[in-house]
Amino acid sequence: MRQNIIYLLTFLLLAGCSSKETNTNTKNNDLKKRETSTLAADRKTVSTDIYTPNPQVIDDAALLAAGDFYRDRKGEATLKAISKEAKEVQVDSVRLTVKDIKLIAYRPAYSLIDFYHTYTHEEQFTFIKFSVELENLSDEIRKFSPIAFIQTDKDEMITWEKDIYLEELNGELNPGERKKGNIGFILENSAVNKVQLSTSDTYTEQDNLLGKAKMIDINLE
Repeated sequence: MRQNIIYLLTFLLLAGCSSKETNTNTKNNDLKKRETSTLAADRKTVSTDIYTPNPQVIDDAALLAAGDFYRDRKGEATLKAISKEAKEVQVDSVRLTVKDIKLIAYRPAYSLIDFYHTYTHEEQFTFIKFSVELENLSDEIRKFSPIAFIQTDKDEMITWEKDIYLEELNGELNPGERKKGNIGFILENSAVNKVQLSTSDTYTEQDNLLGKAKMIDINLE
């Protein structure tokens, strides 16, 4: 049953990412063949590792131990729990590292209330944040998403659509490409000690299955 859920979520997730892309190539077949090597070289460009602050979520860099408090123009945040242990899995040719998992009590600034009303009607809430790094180790395009869904030890299940960071980490990875960023979900029950996350499956550019999703277990302290 769980495998069926993972498959369905992966299909919807990657299909949604693909639907946003448009084909702008109007060259003839001969020209495409001549440009194949050039395009392959371009695809090997590696993404920058410089992280840009998120426009709608408070910066949690100063939250290092349970009880730490931070305030800025995006609101107020208190760290409730943390897991500093990095977890790494490989799904076919995509390597994923998940680290710096934080449970954060957050009161957004008034200017962000409208944004968060699409997720919750509470003026303050708790969310869980995952820092992720993913890399395509192959020389071909891969389709992958770092988190398809999470499930807490309070039987709360949340799917990728509820991510509040919106950093476009899902979808296609070019050959050798690396991506890094954050993914976060608002929790209804904040008394969480353990979380399990599922990656998506890994697919080729033509949507052929290469590797099945993997689970990662996380303990919060």
